[in-house]
Amino acid sequence: MGEHVAATPRREVSPVELLFDLAYVLAMIQLTHHLVGHLGWRTGAETAVMLVAVYSVWTFTSFHLTLRDVERRSTRTVTILVMGLALVMNGAIGVAFEEGAWLFVVPLVLAGAVPSALSAVREQQSFFRSHSRNMLVWVAASAPFWLVGAAMDPEARLWWWIAAATIDAVGVFSAHPVPRHVLEPTAVDYDAPHMFERMRLFLLILLGETILGIGGAIADAGPEPVVVAGVLGAFVAVVCLWYSYFGGAEELVVAEARGTRDPIGIVHRGIVVLLFVMAGLILLAAGADLVVAHAEDEHAGVGGALLLIGPAVFLAAQASYVIGAGMTRWRVRIAGALLLVLGSIAAPSLPPLAAVALLDVILVPIVVGANWRDAGEPSRAGRDR
Repeated sequence: MGEHVAATPRREVSPVELLFDLAYVLAMIQLTHHLVGHLGWRTGAETAVMLVAVYSVWTFTSFHLTLRDVERRSTRTVTILVMGLALVMNGAIGVAFEEGAWLFVVPLVLAGAVPSALSAVREQQSFFRSHSRNMLVWVAASAPFWLVGAAMDPEARLWWWIAAATIDAVGVFSAHPVPRHVLEPTAVDYDAPHMFERMRLFLLILLGETILGIGGAIADAGPEPVVVAGVLGAFVAVVCLWYSYFGGAEELVVAEARGTRDPIGIVHRGIVVLLFVMAGLILLAAGADLVVAHAEDEHAGVGGALLLIGPAVFLAAQASYVIGAGMTRWRVRIAGALLLVLGSIAAPSLPPLAAVALLDVILVPIVVGANWRDAGEPSRAGRDR
């Protein structure tokens, strides 16, 4: 048996944690603009690489804050330090594959290495100290690829950064294991409800930024009736995605977080799902930007495909969590994701407003049906008690 960490009091999300999350609005804006500005498979790969990098910093910092007492001065100091590094990193997204590679990479590496090194040396609880040391190993594995890639020309840089992002993604998905240093997360009274509240607020921030980005298209494209219609149609889609979680599924997730015997396990599952949720919203925002900007064109083009693929990724990610939570009402979400994927094949050849209408026609009944089925269903934790 490993060390059992004493129970920590349940607490609300602190102002410094919320401030840290708000800094990631910039990342959403920059990633969306990068994808829209240089459409193509290569740009898609660049956007995915930078998304993994950005999200890995948010994940580790947020997880770390929930392990520790954020009211400690040292914890707040480290959080503000990482926030500053993330601000520079997120601001450099648009030029990371041009002249700003070092502005992106150096803050990225420091944001992972500095907090981990401090905790590995100074943390008193052995689980927290060991987790930080494991994190350092993973940072050391990916950092050379990030740094060497920054020194390369943009063509070669992408391949070095794909390798780095793959290491970081595997670390996030596997919870940063290190051979012969296996941790016992079930021995830790981790504040899962607090971390789920962090993820809840982060999701709201992402949804809010998506709405703001879509609304800004009116200023960019002009107050023409077709533009306003496209914006309102895309707004309906974002509201549907909001409702797909906050309309009923949230209560089941919160109940599981409060009743689970493996708090770190369910938080880790939520962290992985949230990465794909963020990716889905970026694709939706990019698609809406393109469709609204070309609302009077004959065909929706690539924007029409992105417009439907984004919500498909969102619903599929949500369904994966629902399945993992032991809920039986995941089929509606999977059906919706499949319909959206099929719709994305037809959407490029449709007029822009028709592509938006197709999105809403699929999403509205799917989301209403999913939440109607969620109502009254106990979570797995509730059924186990």
